[in-house]
Amino acid sequence: MIDENNLTQYAKNISRLTFEMEKVCRTKEVFFCDTVNLTPVEFRCLRYLVRDTFPQVKELASEMDLTPSRVTNLLNSLEKKGYILREISSKDRRIMQVNLTEIGRVFANDIQDKYVKFHEDILSSIDDETNLLNMLTSMKTFQTTLEEFLINKGEKSNGK
Repeated sequence: MIDENNLTQYAKNISRLTFEMEKVCRTKEVFFCDTVNLTPVEFRCLRYLVRDTFPQVKELASEMDLTPSRVTNLLNSLEKKGYILREISSKDRRIMQVNLTEIGRVFANDIQDKYVKFHEDILSSIDDETNLLNMLTSMKTFQTTLEEFLINKGEKSNGK
């Protein structure tokens, strides 16, 4: 069991670190996106679309945590660049299907490979594989812990 004073100190450190990490991760993303001529939100959208097809703008908006009008503007930009097509669903004419074009799919896969290489460059200064593995394990543990906490908080706030 962790002593309450130690737990408070850990919480203070995690609070500070996550705040600083969020800022540096945003800066990292902007830096990378500038190299591939995308905005960060365009980059994230292409990453979602390479993974899945979103038949409705509201689904993509929910996934990206954006308003539907912001997603519409984003899709307009990506469509103008030739990366996506919006088509009316053959199953339900009320639904607009968002798909990557072939050029968009190739581009999205290429930038994903570049993003991995970008992270390789960042991590190359860590010369101890054990440190890398510990960092990855710790980050994954924190992500899982945070997700479980938020799910449990959501259940409690919904009276479950």
